[in-house]
Amino acid sequence: MIADIFYVGTELLCQYNRQVLEGLELNQEGRQQQWLVMWEHHVHETFRHHKSNESTKRQRDVVLALGNTGGWLEVSRLAHLTPQLAAAYARKTERTLQRDLNDILATGLIERTHGKVRAKREMILAFLPARAPTPAP
Repeated sequence: MIADIFYVGTELLCQYNRQVLEGLELNQEGRQQQWLVMWEHHVHETFRHHKSNESTKRQRDVVLALGNTGGWLEVSRLAHLTPQLAAAYARKTERTLQRDLNDILATGLIERTHGKVRAKREMILAFLPARAPTPAP
């Protein structure tokens, strides 16, 4: 009888731990999704204040695509990152891409170093809701 109670208690504890871990994983996925949505909103808001033209749309698309890469990307690969960017830069020179990157850099949305570029998505972390305390095991 005591062994049965111990077994049931152990099973309940294991099930609870699995649910907590699944909840933490879902929470992290949700937070990542929330981060991406906030980043996209911030990018759109930033470019909303710019004159609407072909170069502004191209620059906005560059920043949005970089935000999805999650890290540093070689500038030479940037124009082919998405089908939209490939079409936008198809008849443009390398100088156009460099000019676009310089304009984007001035907005503070990207960081650039030695032939590589990345989105500065971490700037959005201050706008995300605070995390709930992690439950003790």
